[in-house]
Amino acid sequence: MKMKNIRSCYPAFFLPLIVLLIQCASVDAAAGFGESERLRLIKSLSPAVVGVNSTVIKSGQVTASAMDKGSGSGFVVDSKGNVVTLGRVIADRHNVEVVLWDGTTWPAIFRGEDSETGIALLSVQAPEKVLRSLRGVRFAGDAVTGQDVIAMGRVAGGEMLMVSQALVSCAKRTLVTVNGSLLYDVVQTDRPLVKVMDGGPMFDNQGRVIAMSASLFIKDGESPSGYGIPAPTVRWVVEGLIEKGVVERAWLGAGLVSITPSLSSFLGLPVSNGALITEVVPGGPAEKAGLKGSEKSLCLGNRVYPVGGDIIVGLGKSQIRSDADVIRKLKQFKPGDTTLITIYRGSRLMKLKIKLGRRK
Repeated sequence: MKMKNIRSCYPAFFLPLIVLLIQCASVDAAAGFGESERLRLIKSLSPAVVGVNSTVIKSGQVTASAMDKGSGSGFVVDSKGNVVTLGRVIADRHNVEVVLWDGTTWPAIFRGEDSETGIALLSVQAPEKVLRSLRGVRFAGDAVTGQDVIAMGRVAGGEMLMVSQALVSCAKRTLVTVNGSLLYDVVQTDRPLVKVMDGGPMFDNQGRVIAMSASLFIKDGESPSGYGIPAPTVRWVVEGLIEKGVVERAWLGAGLVSITPSLSSFLGLPVSNGALITEVVPGGPAEKAGLKGSEKSLCLGNRVYPVGGDIIVGLGKSQIRSDADVIRKLKQFKPGDTTLITIYRGSRLMKLKIKLGRRK
């Protein structure tokens, strides 16, 4: 049957309304999570979300009623009993319990914590049959500003699932934690998350973890936004904790600042993007490799710009466009690795060999 022309079916004054309805339907279809899809994802993903409880026995008080509870969320990373959470969730590393999706509670061994991100690894002590039934999460790549996320956690001692749907309002923020650590690529959402969801996963619409919920960046009171440690960082830290119990970071031994096109134009630099070396640590890898820091600075208004230092534009086989790029690419190396670093010294392009150190 042939479809009739819209104009022959409806009066002209109906056409704008029809177009508006079609546009709204298109927006709804592309809006991310529909209700049925959201419920399906929650049902399939919730078994990977766990509750984490710990206890602290105060001096002189040994009864159960006198114990302070530390609780939060976490998620399963494999079928070997490895669970990831945040160290701040755990009040006592010697008394940790993990509550699984079915309400069963099992003791857990504290395997280690990364001091820089606060990510902690637990090992659930349960029968082999229980461990085999666990299904680890899948990790996504970098988050994208504007994408929908579902954050999950467990409350009421880990027995009840809590869900929050949000939007990634900024995918790559650089923030300082309450402990003073600088973290790159922090995922920010347009809605705040309750602290009991700390350590829980944020999922994308394909059921992959794009971040770990973390209130590490909220100093006092409430925040209008939620925050998460990005999935690539979580995965990298977890792999290190599983393998060695600690996270070993390669160290360059240099202070860096990003080169932007506007700064490059202002300072007359040979490249529009890169990482300018502001200083080198005496005796560190950068100094031993022959890298040079800034020798002077230029004041403009209330800003001070370092000038004269080498500009890093490559590390190994990777291009470098910012100071954050250097931090990201260093994760591909281990302490003691030797690689090439590409720099501009003035207008001269150079390649130097550098042996990376260990960040303390």
